[in-house]
Amino acid sequence: MSERAISWLDRYTTRDARLSKQVARLANTPAKRALAQFLAHSGDSQFWLIAGALLRRKPMSSSRTAGNRIIAVTLLGALLSYVLKWYIQRPRPGNPASGLYLPFDRHSFPSGHATRIGGLLVTLGQQMPWWGRVLLTLWGLSVSLSRVALGIHFIGDVVAGLLSGMVMGLLLLSNKRF
Repeated sequence: MSERAISWLDRYTTRDARLSKQVARLANTPAKRALAQFLAHSGDSQFWLIAGALLRRKPMSSSRTAGNRIIAVTLLGALLSYVLKWYIQRPRPGNPASGLYLPFDRHSFPSGHATRIGGLLVTLGQQMPWWGRVLLTLWGLSVSLSRVALGIHFIGDVVAGLLSGMVMGLLLLSNKRF
Protein backbone atom coordinates (compact mmCIF):
# COMPACT_ATOMS: atom_id res chain seq x y z
CA MET A 1 0.00 0.00 0.00
CA SER A 2 1.29 3.47 -0.81
CA GLU A 3 2.30 5.94 1.90
CA ARG A 4 -0.54 8.20 0.85
CA ALA A 5 -3.11 5.41 1.26
CA ILE A 6 -1.66 4.45 4.63
CA SER A 7 -1.78 8.08 5.76
CA TRP A 8 -5.43 8.39 4.70
CA LEU A 9 -6.29 5.11 6.45
CA ASP A 10 -4.56 6.24 9.65
CA ARG A 11 -6.47 9.54 9.65
CA TYR A 12 -9.76 7.70 8.99
CA THR A 13 -9.29 5.15 11.78
CA THR A 14 -8.21 7.86 14.24
CA ARG A 15 -11.29 9.99 13.50
CA ASP A 16 -13.55 6.94 13.53
CA ALA A 17 -12.22 5.87 16.95
CA ARG A 18 -12.59 9.39 18.36
CA LEU A 19 -16.18 9.77 17.15
CA SER A 20 -17.05 6.24 18.33
CA LYS A 21 -15.78 7.06 21.84
CA GLN A 22 -18.10 10.05 21.90
CA VAL A 23 -21.05 7.86 20.91
CA ALA A 24 -20.04 5.32 23.58
CA ARG A 25 -20.78 8.00 26.18
CA LEU A 26 -24.47 7.58 25.34
CA ALA A 27 -24.54 4.37 27.41
CA ASN A 28 -23.18 6.08 30.52
CA THR A 29 -25.78 4.91 33.06
CA PRO A 30 -26.98 1.41 33.94
CA ALA A 31 -30.43 2.14 32.48
CA LYS A 32 -29.02 3.48 29.20
CA ARG A 33 -26.61 0.54 28.98
CA ALA A 34 -29.49 -1.92 29.54
CA LEU A 35 -31.51 -0.23 26.79
CA ALA A 36 -28.51 -0.34 24.45
CA GLN A 37 -28.01 -4.05 25.20
CA PHE A 38 -31.68 -4.76 24.51
CA LEU A 39 -31.53 -2.89 21.21
CA ALA A 40 -28.23 -4.53 20.25
CA HIS A 41 -29.65 -8.01 20.85
CA SER A 42 -32.90 -7.25 19.00
CA GLY A 43 -30.83 -7.40 15.83
CA ASP A 44 -29.38 -10.86 16.56
CA SER A 45 -29.62 -13.33 13.70
CA GLN A 46 -31.39 -16.09 15.65
CA PHE A 47 -34.42 -13.86 16.20
CA TRP A 48 -34.57 -12.98 12.52
CA LEU A 49 -34.20 -16.60 11.43
CA ILE A 50 -37.08 -17.59 13.72
CA ALA A 51 -39.21 -14.70 12.43
CA GLY A 52 -38.44 -15.69 8.85
CA ALA A 53 -39.34 -19.33 9.49
CA LEU A 54 -42.63 -18.33 11.14
CA LEU A 55 -43.54 -16.00 8.28
CA ARG A 56 -42.85 -18.75 5.75
CA ARG A 57 -45.61 -20.79 7.41
CA LYS A 58 -48.27 -18.11 6.84
CA PRO A 59 -50.73 -18.78 4.01
CA MET A 60 -50.40 -15.31 2.45
CA SER A 61 -47.79 -15.16 -0.31
CA SER A 62 -46.51 -11.76 0.90
CA SER A 63 -45.74 -13.27 4.31
CA ARG A 64 -43.94 -16.21 2.71
CA THR A 65 -41.98 -13.79 0.52
CA ALA A 66 -41.00 -11.74 3.57
CA GLY A 67 -39.97 -14.90 5.41
CA ASN A 68 -37.82 -16.06 2.49
CA ARG A 69 -36.21 -12.63 2.25
CA ILE A 70 -35.46 -12.49 5.97
CA ILE A 71 -33.82 -15.90 5.92
CA ALA A 72 -31.81 -15.17 2.77
CA VAL A 73 -30.64 -11.76 4.01
CA THR A 74 -29.73 -13.16 7.43
CA LEU A 75 -27.69 -16.06 6.04
CA LEU A 76 -26.07 -14.21 3.14
CA GLY A 77 -25.41 -11.14 5.29
CA ALA A 78 -23.60 -13.30 7.86
CA LEU A 79 -21.50 -14.87 5.12
CA LEU A 80 -20.70 -11.48 3.57
CA SER A 81 -19.75 -9.83 6.86
CA TYR A 82 -17.64 -12.80 8.05
CA VAL A 83 -15.71 -12.93 4.76
CA LEU A 84 -15.05 -9.18 4.93
CA LYS A 85 -14.09 -9.39 8.63
CA TRP A 86 -11.69 -12.24 7.92
CA TYR A 87 -10.11 -10.30 5.06
CA ILE A 88 -9.90 -6.88 6.77
CA GLN A 89 -9.32 -8.03 10.39
CA ARG A 90 -10.00 -4.72 12.11
CA PRO A 91 -9.92 -5.29 15.87
CA ARG A 92 -12.97 -4.36 17.90
CA PRO A 93 -12.82 -1.33 20.19
CA GLY A 94 -11.13 -1.89 23.52
CA ASN A 95 -14.27 -2.13 25.68
CA PRO A 96 -15.02 -5.58 27.08
CA ALA A 97 -18.26 -6.81 25.58
CA SER A 98 -18.83 -10.13 27.30
CA GLY A 99 -21.88 -11.86 25.90
CA LEU A 100 -22.43 -9.36 23.08
CA TYR A 101 -20.52 -11.15 20.35
CA LEU A 102 -19.29 -14.65 19.79
CA PRO A 103 -15.64 -15.45 20.63
CA PHE A 104 -14.87 -16.46 17.03
CA ASP A 105 -16.26 -13.11 15.83
CA ARG A 106 -13.44 -10.95 17.19
CA HIS A 107 -13.16 -8.57 14.23
CA SER A 108 -15.36 -5.53 13.83
CA PHE A 109 -15.42 -4.41 10.19
CA PRO A 110 -18.12 -4.50 8.92
CA SER A 111 -20.80 -4.95 11.54
CA GLY A 112 -22.76 -8.14 10.87
CA HIS A 113 -25.83 -6.68 12.57
CA ALA A 114 -25.68 -3.57 10.36
CA THR A 115 -25.13 -5.73 7.26
CA ARG A 116 -28.28 -7.69 8.09
CA ILE A 117 -30.20 -4.49 8.81
CA GLY A 118 -29.14 -2.87 5.53
CA GLY A 119 -30.31 -5.95 3.62
CA LEU A 120 -33.60 -6.05 5.51
CA LEU A 121 -34.25 -2.36 4.90
CA VAL A 122 -33.94 -2.88 1.15
CA THR A 123 -35.65 -6.24 0.76
CA LEU A 124 -38.51 -5.76 3.23
CA GLY A 125 -38.92 -2.04 2.68
CA GLN A 126 -40.56 -2.44 -0.70
CA GLN A 127 -43.28 -4.63 0.85
CA MET A 128 -44.11 -2.16 3.63
CA PRO A 129 -46.18 1.00 3.84
CA TRP A 130 -44.19 4.20 4.29
CA TRP A 131 -44.63 4.21 8.06
CA GLY A 132 -43.35 0.62 8.27
CA ARG A 133 -40.20 1.64 6.39
CA VAL A 134 -39.76 4.57 8.78
CA LEU A 135 -40.12 2.32 11.84
CA LEU A 136 -37.79 -0.33 10.39
CA THR A 137 -35.22 2.35 9.56
CA LEU A 138 -35.42 3.92 13.05
CA TRP A 139 -35.07 0.49 14.66
CA GLY A 140 -32.13 -0.38 12.39
CA LEU A 141 -30.31 2.86 13.16
CA SER A 142 -30.96 2.34 16.88
CA VAL A 143 -29.51 -1.18 16.78
CA SER A 144 -26.47 0.06 14.85
CA LEU A 145 -25.91 3.00 17.18
CA SER A 146 -26.32 0.77 20.25
CA ARG A 147 -23.49 -1.46 18.98
CA VAL A 148 -21.23 1.61 18.91
CA ALA A 149 -22.49 2.89 22.28
CA LEU A 150 -21.63 -0.47 23.86
CA GLY A 151 -18.10 -0.37 22.46
CA ILE A 152 -18.57 -3.39 20.20
CA HIS A 153 -18.13 -1.50 16.92
CA PHE A 154 -16.79 1.71 15.51
CA ILE A 155 -19.06 4.09 13.57
CA GLY A 156 -17.31 3.10 10.34
CA ASP A 157 -18.14 -0.57 11.01
CA VAL A 158 -21.88 0.08 11.12
CA VAL A 159 -21.84 2.48 8.18
CA ALA A 160 -19.94 -0.07 6.07
CA GLY A 161 -22.30 -2.81 7.27
CA LEU A 162 -25.42 -0.84 6.38
CA LEU A 163 -24.06 0.00 2.93
CA SER A 164 -22.84 -3.52 2.15
CA GLY A 165 -26.16 -4.95 3.33
CA MET A 166 -28.08 -2.52 1.13
CA VAL A 167 -26.00 -3.48 -1.89
CA MET A 168 -26.57 -7.15 -1.08
CA GLY A 169 -30.32 -6.47 -0.79
CA LEU A 170 -30.40 -4.70 -4.14
CA LEU A 171 -28.54 -7.59 -5.76
CA LEU A 172 -31.02 -10.05 -4.26
CA LEU A 173 -33.97 -8.00 -5.48
CA SER A 174 -32.50 -7.95 -8.98
CA ASN A 175 -33.18 -11.71 -9.10
CA LYS A 176 -36.75 -12.05 -10.38
CA ARG A 177 -37.37 -15.21 -8.32
CA PHE A 178 -36.50 -13.43 -5.07
